[in-house]
Amino acid sequence: MVFAAKKHLVLYGSVLLLVILGASAFAGSLAEGAHFVRIFINGKEVLEPGDAYLVNGRTFAPVRAIAEALGAFVGWDDGTQTVRITTDPSVPGQEMRISLLEKVLLPGSPEEAVVKWAEGVKSRNGALEFAVMSPELREEKLEYFESLGWVTGTSSPWVENYEITEQSETPDGDWLYKVEFAFATSTGNAGTLLSEVLVKQYEDAWLVAQISDEFTPPEVEAAYTGGVVKQVESGERPRFLLEGGPMSNGEPFLIWLSVNEDTKFCIVEASEENGVDVEECIEASFSDLEVGQKVKVHIPGPILESYPAQGGASEVLILK
Repeated sequence: MVFAAKKHLVLYGSVLLLVILGASAFAGSLAEGAHFVRIFINGKEVLEPGDAYLVNGRTFAPVRAIAEALGAFVGWDDGTQTVRITTDPSVPGQEMRISLLEKVLLPGSPEEAVVKWAEGVKSRNGALEFAVMSPELREEKLEYFESLGWVTGTSSPWVENYEITEQSETPDGDWLYKVEFAFATSTGNAGTLLSEVLVKQYEDAWLVAQISDEFTPPEVEAAYTGGVVKQVESGERPRFLLEGGPMSNGEPFLIWLSVNEDTKFCIVEASEENGVDVEECIEASFSDLEVGQKVKVHIPGPILESYPAQGGASEVLILK
C-alpha cells in the first residue's frame, strides 16, 4: 500500500503532539493484521522501508520525518514529553539558521555586494537580494519581498543576462554601480533595465544601500496584425479581444489589446484586390468597435506571453 501526501499542509503557530510513538515502538507491538506502508510527499518517498505501519485503519509514522518533509520544524520538550511542530519563521531555531546563512553571504567588497544582488535579481531570488541589503533598505523592502513570497520578477519576460557597465567611488568612500539587465521572452528582446546601485560599508561588510531603476522598452518595427474582434470591454481600462489565424498547435491566436487616449481609430475600405487604403481613413473611436468586425491593429510594444496574449494597440483600422 502507498500512502501519498501532497504538500498542502499549513501549520499555524505550534501544534502539540502529546503522545509520541517511534518506529521501534511500532515494531515491538505490531498488532496482528498490521502491515507496512510507504509514504510519499510530492512524489518523493520520505521514510525508510518499515518505518510506517497501518494498524486497524490508522497509519503510524515518525513525526519528525513527515513534518520536516513538509517544511516544518520539530522540537522536543522532555519535561512535558511533548513534540512541537511549527512553520512560524519567528521560532528561534529558524531565525538562527537564517542569520548564520546570511552571515556567510555578507559581501567583503563593494563589487561582491553588487554581483550577489544582481544574481538575486537574475535568479528571482528575493532572499539573496535581501541578504546583501543595508538595514535601512531591508526595513523599506521587507513588506514588498514578503508580499511576493520572496520570488521576484516574472517568468516572462525574464532576465537573460546582466552587465556592470559603470562603477565609481563617491567622495564619501561609497561605491556607485550601474547594472544593465537584458530582458527576453521566447520571441526575443524584451527591453533593458538600468539599475543604479549605491553600495556602502557597514562594519566589515559592504551592503546595497540604494537602488534606482530605469526601464527601456525594445525597439519594435511597426507591423499590423489582422483578425476579428471577439469581445469588447469598456470602463477605466478599455480593451478588446482579437482573434487571429491558427497557431502551430492548431489553436487560434488570441490577444487582449489595451487602448488609451492616444490610440488612433480609423474606418477604412478594404478589398481583396487593393488591400487596405489607409489614406482614405474615416476618424472613429473605441465606441465604434463591435464584436465580429474585421480589424488591423498596430501593436508597437512587446507582447506579454499568456493565452490569450496581452499587448497594447496604438492604431486600430476597422475594415469595411
